[in-house]
Amino acid sequence: MSLIPGRSARENEDWLRIASYLTRITGLSEADVQRILALKTAEELRFSEAAMRLGLATQSDIEAALSASVRMAEPVPTARPAAELVVASDSYHPHSERIRALRTELLLRQSGQDCNLFAVVSPGRGEGRSRLAAELAIACAQLGQATLLVDADLRRPRQHELFNAENAKGLADALALSEAPRMQTVHQLPKLALLTSGPRPGNPLELLSDALLGDLISGWRRRYKHIVLDTPPVSEFSDALAVASHAGAVLMLSRAQSTPLDAGRELLRRLSSTGARVLGSVMNHF
Repeated sequence: MSLIPGRSARENEDWLRIASYLTRITGLSEADVQRILALKTAEELRFSEAAMRLGLATQSDIEAALSASVRMAEPVPTARPAAELVVASDSYHPHSERIRALRTELLLRQSGQDCNLFAVVSPGRGEGRSRLAAELAIACAQLGQATLLVDADLRRPRQHELFNAENAKGLADALALSEAPRMQTVHQLPKLALLTSGPRPGNPLELLSDALLGDLISGWRRRYKHIVLDTPPVSEFSDALAVASHAGAVLMLSRAQSTPLDAGRELLRRLSSTGARVLGSVMNHF
């Protein structure tokens, strides 16, 4: 593979490392690389965009190539769990014990799966959905296994607040711009990766319904043992249903003396159209 005349060293380095990875992992041939370069030059695309346009690589392939590189374009920010996420700081707290018990039940219900993947869903807001998703992801990472927490609530995201994390880029950018998601590391939780929502888009439901999210999830399944997705309230938006259809499994949440019984029934009815398996239901008391 030769350099492209007139391109900066940085630009040449970027496409060379992606091409090298794809050649080794996906069997991309020299002829394929030349086809990609021709389209890249003709339409002034990125190498990754041209490769996907030609059907020679998927978004997951590109994401893996970028993640595998030891030279990232910008430093990876580090998130820090907020004090309310006690499972991260106090393993003997009664609440931490309950979260670990719930984690164990969920893992038993998904036994035999290469990846334990589920979306946390609930009828309305204020039911503790984001906190539960964060706590379960932390508990899974504490097993010493690669875990990914994704904030798929593109309406009112909260994971960046729960982890004191940057949110300049996130899932919305990956879906809207076909960019590799910007994963963040988490302080004192080396096995946990965080993907925040990113800036609020104008078309969240369309982005979450796109096949690209399913493609991303397929790639994540190969690299993480546990994947937890946070979602918006189902009574207000259909976004969570789109996420559930990609995830294939959900954990339902309701709040004691707050969530109407009819709202829970309606959630179950709407989930049935997604084909997602309901792993269980949690009643939050706070």
